[in-house]
Amino acid sequence: MSSPHPLSRQRLNDEPLLCPREVAEPFGVRTTAITRWAREGRLAPVFTPGGHRRYHPADIRKILDSEAADEHEVGPR
Repeated sequence: MSSPHPLSRQRLNDEPLLCPREVAEPFGVRTTAITRWAREGRLAPVFTPGGHRRYHPADIRKILDSEAADEHEVGPR
């Protein structure tokens, strides 16, 4: 994935950005996993002026939707 985008580039009218706790919940993981995924490039964080990571809800929905599609394709064994 590309490098993190500065918060100042967030477009107006976008949905509010999500904190790591809000991202971790639907995945059923801890916030440390979200931080690791961001370091690995699996998630693209936006950094606040204070250096905290935030995430675009649309990006998280895409990942959740693709995981759900993958599970649906596999089906029961």
